[in-house]
Amino acid sequence: MDRRDIVFLFPVAVYFLLRLPLLHPMNAYMDYDEGTYLLMARMINHGHLLYRDIYAVHPPLFYYLLALWLRIFGDTYVIGRLLSLTFGLFSILVAYFTGRELRDWKLGTAFSVLLAFDPLMVHMNTVVYHESSIEFFTLLSLYFFIRYFKEKRPPFAYLSLFVAGIGSTSKFTILPYLAALYLVLLLATDERLWDYTSRVSSVLFSPRQGAVIVLSYLLMVALVVVTVVILPSNVVRNILIVPGIHSITFLNQRVSVGILLAIWGVLLIYAFRLSYVRKLYTSIVLLLKRWREAFLLASFVILGKAIIELPLGLLISGSYLNQTYFEQGSRYSPIINLFNLFAGFLSNLQSSSPEFLYSYVPLLLLLAIYAFLRLHHRTSLNTPLANLGAANLLFYFFVAPVLPNMRFLYPMTLVFYLLLLDSIMAFNVPKRKLMASFTVFLLALSILDIGLVANMPAGKLSLAWEPHTKSLRDDLGVYLISHNISRSDFYSINPMTAYYLHLSEPPYYVDNFGLLYLQRNSGVDFLNTLREKNVSRVVVGTWAYAIEKGDATLMRNYGGLISALRNTSTLEFAESYSDGGVIELYHLQNLSRNLTFSTFKGKLSVIVGGVQIGLLYPIVDNRSFDERTVISDESNTYRVAFYSDNDGVSCTLLALDGGGFSLKCPNVDEFSIEFKKEPVLISNGRPAKEAVDEAIIALPNAAFNISGEKIEMKGSSLHVRGDTIKIKATR
Repeated sequence: MDRRDIVFLFPVAVYFLLRLPLLHPMNAYMDYDEGTYLLMARMINHGHLLYRDIYAVHPPLFYYLLALWLRIFGDTYVIGRLLSLTFGLFSILVAYFTGRELRDWKLGTAFSVLLAFDPLMVHMNTVVYHESSIEFFTLLSLYFFIRYFKEKRPPFAYLSLFVAGIGSTSKFTILPYLAALYLVLLLATDERLWDYTSRVSSVLFSPRQGAVIVLSYLLMVALVVVTVVILPSNVVRNILIVPGIHSITFLNQRVSVGILLAIWGVLLIYAFRLSYVRKLYTSIVLLLKRWREAFLLASFVILGKAIIELPLGLLISGSYLNQTYFEQGSRYSPIINLFNLFAGFLSNLQSSSPEFLYSYVPLLLLLAIYAFLRLHHRTSLNTPLANLGAANLLFYFFVAPVLPNMRFLYPMTLVFYLLLLDSIMAFNVPKRKLMASFTVFLLALSILDIGLVANMPAGKLSLAWEPHTKSLRDDLGVYLISHNISRSDFYSINPMTAYYLHLSEPPYYVDNFGLLYLQRNSGVDFLNTLREKNVSRVVVGTWAYAIEKGDATLMRNYGGLISALRNTSTLEFAESYSDGGVIELYHLQNLSRNLTFSTFKGKLSVIVGGVQIGLLYPIVDNRSFDERTVISDESNTYRVAFYSDNDGVSCTLLALDGGGFSLKCPNVDEFSIEFKKEPVLISNGRPAKEAVDEAIIALPNAAFNISGEKIEMKGSSLHVRGDTIKIKATR
């Protein structure tokens, strides 16, 4: 074994050391997609077909690979994650050979080390997401792309497009990369076209470009201020913004994007003395003359897609294209995504939540090293890679409706990783200086990765992670077993719960997000459809309550579904923690109750009209029992257990006819109910100024009766003395 082999073992070792600890933890905030893919793969193995029997929003390759993987190695979520881990390992290997082809074994090692340390892929390689497969197919197509320009052999161009075409049958986020790859390879068939393209990329990536961008923003800020001062209307304020600093939330704010791009374009032409009209005309003419080459290159893309999507998609269902491509196009709008990416970046910094930017760190560090070395040294960018990078910027940010998220931009990110690494290696600088730069780079990434691996599963970061996810699901599983509840005719809003607990549910409706958000179906209608499909029980959890707080469509559809469940169904089991983790089991019935209960944030939730209006917990010896609450239906009565950090209180809850409940907790001193808005305590038709035994609690949109010993308001909290409290609906 020579030195190169030993050096290559380093990224492989790092790869496993950073990822193995993340293979087992569950996270209800993030595993909706995992559960969707795993459950669909299980259903495929049981004879169901995607797009016909199962509504699916992505092309078929990853689903069927996952189904085959689970059939061979076992049907568990950890086994499913090993598929992503394997794709990631192959990506490390391909990265090495890609870098070696581009320059030498040192670049290959640097590229593979970068991917081993990449914090985004440390996470993505350990979950059942498409991203690991996209990483692999992007790198493999890059390998053939490099071989083509190195050896000038057309078969490598065809292979590059063919591989990217296959990759696009896994997830649509690689399509902008594929379009950029196709365009660059087509332009490379003509010397003049290639020369024009290379000049464009040299302008885009010129150091002077920074000055042009800064000047464009200075003029845009001045324009916005002057215009608002002279025309101070709400219309002007809403439309005229500074894109990239202000988030674009209205479509008419594209006007501001157009103005900024126009300013940038004019300054660009002036700064670089560009003449483009004749060259643009010539380029169009030359491209039209290259129609044979264009068709030949496109045929390899089509071939790569057809061998997967034809038998597994198009021939299965007439709605295949609509499910996988057309509906996805409605999720975002092109042109604005670049500016919202920057605006989101700044927003996370301003909100003191820098951990949300962890996926940007490798790119930021590479840019910093490149800029640092560029201060005193000259280098040139690899022309094919620079052209490919420029084309990726065009398609990802100005053509495709891709969400401005590093996870969805990763194919383009890989291109820029390789471009920057190659440029840094090309600097004519002392070896010691270069090694010092890479040492700082790896040290920073190591600290970041270790922090993520240690703190993210523990829920210590602002990143959405629910550390009690597995225990919540396990507790629900124990309840189902102890109460002899059949696992058929279920539906889980988060498919991961159904997959993990082996709950049987209607195949077509696994992906409720696609049905409720992309197809804009009503949450209430969706619940009625589940009833028609003979679903008897519905599981709601952390993910559903988190997604409900999204945009107006999510709030309306998921909020409506949850409210309908609360008003018309019987709660059988619920458990929650103070950090937000929650799981609920509802038995579908045709009830009509205005006041119900469940648990949330480690407390008992009081629900009026399907909306949570208060959180209740007991107090013993001035100690609050509000860390965790478990509710279980025990035939006509409920057992409610409240927990503090190290102790618990056992209570009995009786649901009242007409809505409401009576809660008795022996040895409890008092109860506290927290409200979002301060209520009014009414006794004998007027606001109570002293403690009472019975009263009406009046809120802006709700009211209920309450009885107990010595009821009084303390700020926005209601306190009830004694060990019994009764809450019932007002008439």
